[in-house]
Amino acid sequence: MPKGLLTGTKGKVKSVSTQTPEQEQLLKLIQEGITSGEGPLKDIFGSFDPAAFEAGVSKPALQQFQDEILPMLQEKFIGGNQVGGSGFQRAGAKAATDLQSKLAQLMYEAQNQQKQNKIAGVNTALGTKATENIYKPGTEGLLQGATKGFAQGLGTATGAAIAG
Repeated sequence: MPKGLLTGTKGKVKSVSTQTPEQEQLLKLIQEGITSGEGPLKDIFGSFDPAAFEAGVSKPALQQFQDEILPMLQEKFIGGNQVGGSGFQRAGAKAATDLQSKLAQLMYEAQNQQKQNKIAGVNTALGTKATENIYKPGTEGLLQGATKGFAQGLGTATGAAIAG
C-alpha cells in the first residue's frame, strides 16, 4: 500500500536552485576573485597591480618617449640650430612632464576601473537569488475523505429530517 494512502501526507517545503550549474560555478569564481584576489577572475576582481601597470603601460610609454619623441624634438631644434639651447631643454622638460601627467591619469583611471569591477562583482553576488522555496501541499487520505464524506452525508440527512 502506498505511503499516505489511508492517512494522507503533510505539505513539504523544498529549496531548489534557481541557477544552472554553470551559473553557480561562475558565481563562486566571482566571489573567489573578490574575497581572495585569486582564481581565473583575479585580474578583473582582484586588487590593482601597480607592477602590471608599470610593465604594460608605463615602460612602453617611456620607451616610446625615448625612442620617438625626444629624437623628434632634437631634429626640430637641430634644424633651427638650437639643439643645445634653453628652448630645446624647455620642450624636453614639457614633453616629459606631459608624459608623466598622462601616465598618472591612466593609472588613476585603471585603479578606478578596478574598483568599479569589484563593485559590479559584489552587486552580482549580492543580487543573485540562489535558491527558491517551493511548497508542495499535502494529500488527503482515504480515511479523511471517507470521514469528510460521511460527515457531509450525515449533515445533509439531518438537515432534511429537520426540514421535513
